Amino acid sequence: MVRGLVMTLVAVATPLSIVAQRPPVTLFVPAFEGPESLGRNVATILNLQIWQTLRKAPFPNPSNVTFGDGLILWDEKPLSSQTHDDAARVARNNEADLVLWGKASRYGDGVVVQAYLTMPVSERERIWEVAVPGRDGASRISVEVPRLRYEFRPIVLTRAIVDSYLSPGALKLYASPTSMEVIGNVGGAFTALEQGGNVARVESNGTKGWIRLPLLSASRSEVVDFVGGIIRVFRADWDGAARLLQNVIANPQTPTTLRLDAHLYRGVALERAGLDGTPDLQRAYELNPYDRATVAYLLMNRVVTLSRMAASDPARGRLVSDTQRLITTNRYLFPSSDLWLKRVSDVLAR
Repeated sequence: MVRGLVMTLVAVATPLSIVAQRPPVTLFVPAFEGPESLGRNVATILNLQIWQTLRKAPFPNPSNVTFGDGLILWDEKPLSSQTHDDAARVARNNEADLVLWGKASRYGDGVVVQAYLTMPVSERERIWEVAVPGRDGASRISVEVPRLRYEFRPIVLTRAIVDSYLSPGALKLYASPTSMEVIGNVGGAFTALEQGGNVARVESNGTKGWIRLPLLSASRSEVVDFVGGIIRVFRADWDGAARLLQNVIANPQTPTTLRLDAHLYRGVALERAGLDGTPDLQRAYELNPYDRATVAYLLMNRVVTLSRMAASDPARGRLVSDTQRLITTNRYLFPSSDLWLKRVSDVLAR
């Protein structure tokens, strides 16, 4: 049975003036493949850790912004086949934007977890778009998500942490953050009313109470920060995304491919927040100058920079020439008739 957690905002006195119009961003986390309840326990830990990264609005929030809802669905059964294709099928069936899945096995006193992330093709792919004015009207140029499939490095969870989380629905509801009075158990779905550290005030089956999530922060890996960062990008939580993705970049254990895409997503988040994402996008290019997505993001960065410059700016000509050289050097990475690259070239020729 598929169950879910949905993130909502604690009540505020001021009406929200900016409301997200898009559907909730949804992550689906089936039980991981593993013996007995091991895979279910591991999936519970990861989905609760990611759930802790969801937030309805920034803090402080002087502009009364809301990011809409973030939804996490879980299933007590693993995928029927442990493949990206099956994960994409399940995503479409559950209208999910991302699926986090994998395998878990005992190793000594701990548990080794191999996790994967799958994103089906969707409209959310276009995460960065700019309209460049011209004599014949504006040209719209956008970039898609860099990749739809990820394989994370194996992570190790302690046996004590894994054994503590049988399923999200098994969590106790307490009367207060510190009280020992149990007022119920979380049901098949619950809504967060307030997040804070390792506790959260939630509503489940009409009962409001506090759940406690001890030890989760101690076992947090780049899997959680990367997936949480992508969800924040999809929800237009630019500042929050940049901070989570910086954790991925700063983690010395992060594999190069994951670090590269963390730089790309972070560069987009900074640019969408009105800040300079060039250093992150340039760093991604340095990590792998032969990756087409990396080149596309760097070209997009140049186009956005040009769109902000006055036609009389003396630096404009130098940037156009530099961008044209970047296209010439990397044209072989794109199909010969690539329309996206042609639109970029046409913008530069204006």
